[in-house]
Amino acid sequence: MGWAPCDAGLLSTLAVMVRATGTAMTFLAASIVRARRIWMLVPGGPLLILAVGDAFMLHEGYGPSVGIPELAFYATAAGWLRAYSLMRSRRLRRRA
Repeated sequence: MGWAPCDAGLLSTLAVMVRATGTAMTFLAASIVRARRIWMLVPGGPLLILAVGDAFMLHEGYGPSVGIPELAFYATAAGWLRAYSLMRSRRLRRRA
């Protein structure tokens, strides 16, 4: 093991906390505003995937050891966000 500064894991921990908070807020909003539930659940999904992946280092340690490349974790989150943006744009087009 080499030398590392005392705040080496600070940004990673902060990112996990921010993503977990965002996930909790979107899921809470989905439970409160039932009419727009899907619009809150869909953005919470990628945040949850990224938060769990960062917290347990799934994309760096476990995933590659069982044959799942690191890029697959990011592609899953990106695909989820792409689906959300498509659903959102279709809804906006219908309103116009």
